[in-house]
Amino acid sequence: MYREDGYLVLEGVFSPEECEELRIRMSEIVEQMDVPSHCRTQFTTDHDEQLKTQGNADYFITSGDKIRYFFEKGVFDDKGEFIVPKERSLNKIGHALHAYEPLFKSTTHSPKVQTLAKKLGLLRPVVLQSMYIFKQPGIGGEVTPHQDATFLYTEPLGRVMGVWIALEDATLHNGCLWFIPGSHKNGITRRMVRTPKGSFPLTDFTGRERDYDDNLFVPAPVKKGGLVLIHGEVVHRSAENTSDASRHVYAFHIMESENTRWSPENWRTSHPQKGDTPPPKGGHPTPKRRTSHPQKGGHPTHKKEDIPPTKGGHPTHKKETSHPQKEDIPPTKRRHPNPKRRTSHPQKGDTPPPKGGHPTHKKEDIPPPKGDITLTKGGHPTHKKETSHPQKEDIPP
Repeated sequence: MYREDGYLVLEGVFSPEECEELRIRMSEIVEQMDVPSHCRTQFTTDHDEQLKTQGNADYFITSGDKIRYFFEKGVFDDKGEFIVPKERSLNKIGHALHAYEPLFKSTTHSPKVQTLAKKLGLLRPVVLQSMYIFKQPGIGGEVTPHQDATFLYTEPLGRVMGVWIALEDATLHNGCLWFIPGSHKNGITRRMVRTPKGSFPLTDFTGRERDYDDNLFVPAPVKKGGLVLIHGEVVHRSAENTSDASRHVYAFHIMESENTRWSPENWRTSHPQKGDTPPPKGGHPTPKRRTSHPQKGGHPTHKKEDIPPTKGGHPTHKKETSHPQKEDIPPTKRRHPNPKRRTSHPQKGDTPPPKGGHPTHKKEDIPPPKGDITLTKGGHPTHKKETSHPQKEDIPP
């Protein structure tokens, strides 16, 4: 079905409890959101307005390795102040939730997703981008017909797949996805590309989207916990949400990196480099300060208060070396501890030393880079050597 139609609806992949956990965490992020007026970028998918509101905005073009806010039309007054509750103002939050938010990271690399990737024959899948889509009741905007490969272009084509997880029922009334089955076999006619450095706007489109017959579109409603796989070239859209029910979705894109070239002309040119950390300001979650013992699984957790008000939107980069920090190695009382005679209880993350008396480091003692993340068996992401690849959704950038 997926290879034939270009999309596949799978019901009941995630439990209602798993969906609620993601929604609750997102509500905490939104509650602490304080976006300055110069960052209040309205999101649209109209061809010309995309150039004006997104391509011209450094806030968008540099969002590939950060967590940033994008708003619906008509939610601010002339002074840039909210005219609706801020939790009802957002179109989406993206594009690196999978890199900086532990709960979203674990969902992205869950065994369920690993299994799907394996069944589809992916050899070296990497996560390009991720986002949380709100589709607000009454004002959730239309997503016009498009192909994800317009924004996430690879050579050869056909190497990108969207994973669209319904955190609420997606129905005909609140803006479910619609597809043209088989349209992924016809190539693409439009690309969003970066313009030369120093030029304006920052992005432009080459080619134009085809005109599509509305009668060719087939609805793909899905219940809460269901999942939709989206081929990078399949034509799809969603209507405005005119109902009184929201349609929350967590979506991310995977690329098969084996023998694939990521276009340097894409809106995002590279993944975050090893050692990058999300900034303390700018609307991005800041990792919890490490103690002398790493968290379980090797990934730092995020405190609720770790997402401060936005002020800049530019990441700061922590200087990184290839060696673990001092606090990563719990101290021992003896210079050459004997693991067989150790009396104290080991702390989380401790690894008994080998012969020779030198402590070894458990894999999770060294926090993983925030960069290119490869899906592996067992639900634990490994980190592929950085390439010049990037990160997207059901709503294109």
